[in-house]
Amino acid sequence: MKKLPTGDNPKEVAEIVSKKYIEKGYTLDFSLKSLEYEMDKILENELPKAPIESSKFVLELTAYLGETLCRIFETKWMVKTFQIMLQVSLMKSTL
Repeated sequence: MKKLPTGDNPKEVAEIVSKKYIEKGYTLDFSLKSLEYEMDKILENELPKAPIESSKFVLELTAYLGETLCRIFETKWMVKTFQIMLQVSLMKSTL
């Protein structure tokens, strides 16, 4: 695994995104509730119209979503040759 360059680290991006939207009045606290309610509010109220800004917006929310899932399910981000993946540990589940 490689260390992500600054700015490409989804965990760091998610922290920045959380602070950005908390300042705007949203509750992005890395909880399941924030995914259920706050993400919809952000999508309804903050969606940019410009294509470049829309792409940045999607990347920011994707980083927040991924980091929230990492925290909820006690997982971590993994990087494999230009791909960022969530490693989901299913050790607690019984199939």
